[in-house]
Amino acid sequence: MKAKIKDELKEQKTTAAHDAIEDEAIREAVDNAEIAEVPAAMIEEDIHRQMDQYLANMQQQGIDPKMYFQLTGTTEDDLHKQFAADAERRVKTNLVLEAIVEAENIEPSEDEISAEVKDLAGQYGMEESAVRSALSEDMLKHDIAVKKAVDEITDSAKQDKKKDDDEKDDEK
Repeated sequence: MKAKIKDELKEQKTTAAHDAIEDEAIREAVDNAEIAEVPAAMIEEDIHRQMDQYLANMQQQGIDPKMYFQLTGTTEDDLHKQFAADAERRVKTNLVLEAIVEAENIEPSEDEISAEVKDLAGQYGMEESAVRSALSEDMLKHDIAVKKAVDEITDSAKQDKKKDDDEKDDEK
């Protein structure tokens, strides 16, 4: 049992470290990207999509929006402000990832699509055919392509970090 807990903790730390590297790499990519001013409509769309997702998650837990606002003592406007805080960064991140997919001509293979369908089916306890009918081929391809763009950014950041570390070692 101790070994199992130790392995789980080690896996959690590894996942957390990978996520931190990924987040930092994406943040750097977005900060270094030349992005024209993001249209207010895109920011508003993101805010409303985030709010809808959040409230839908609450409803899945049996809490309707009115009840949520009563329990938290907040309003829809408060929730809007909460999601507005990071909306521009989310939109810029999406724009950068989309640009990388296009620039690198990232096109998922049929094997990658099948693996993604299998993974989603396992996560949600569904048949693969149900996943395929629920999600369009284009949606699957898009999601996989964006994941591949994130992996490319992360791998590039790791290589740059390793190069920097090697150069520091050479200076000593």
